[in-house]
Amino acid sequence: MTDLEIVRVAAEHLDEVVPLMGAYCEFYEVAPGGDALRRLAQALIADPEHSGIQLLARDEESAAPLGFATLFWTFSTLGAGPIGLMNDLYVTPAARGRGVGSALIEACAAQCAERGMLGVEWYTAPSNARAQSVYDRTGAVRSEWVNYYLPASCRGLRAAAKARPAAPAHPARAGRERGGGYRRGASLGPPRATLARRA
Repeated sequence: MTDLEIVRVAAEHLDEVVPLMGAYCEFYEVAPGGDALRRLAQALIADPEHSGIQLLARDEESAAPLGFATLFWTFSTLGAGPIGLMNDLYVTPAARGRGVGSALIEACAAQCAERGMLGVEWYTAPSNARAQSVYDRTGAVRSEWVNYYLPASCRGLRAAAKARPAAPAHPARAGRERGGGYRRGASLGPPRATLARRA
């Protein structure tokens, strides 16, 4: 593992994390724009206790940004308690294979444990085999649940069905194709993995 530090994103980190968020979106072929991504990051900085947080991984020696993760706070009815949703996880191409992703996942789980949550869960695209190989080594349990996404702009289920494109590769891309932008949860895609907090 590379020598790195993981910090909670604050206002002074925006110029580091927003480009990483943009690269993450580019990977999934969506382009919400830098201003929208900055507003999202600022919203989390303003309300970390209720909305969520972002974590930034940096090289300990050079302070170069290596990756980031976004955690949203939510609840699990099946678990009857609060959980963290790791909505985003991104590592720069140059830093991949150096343990950055695993360190960010561990840091997300630690944040959830500090808040007394049941665990952290996340999603990835079925085609993202490299990411899944990392996730399978964390001790997370792979889920067989199927994820759905319905844009808030739909005016009813029938209208949504008529407007739905054939099997979009990514829900965020589906929102873009219907004229939508970035929405919370838009980066989700099956399968789901869950990492319970450590006692």
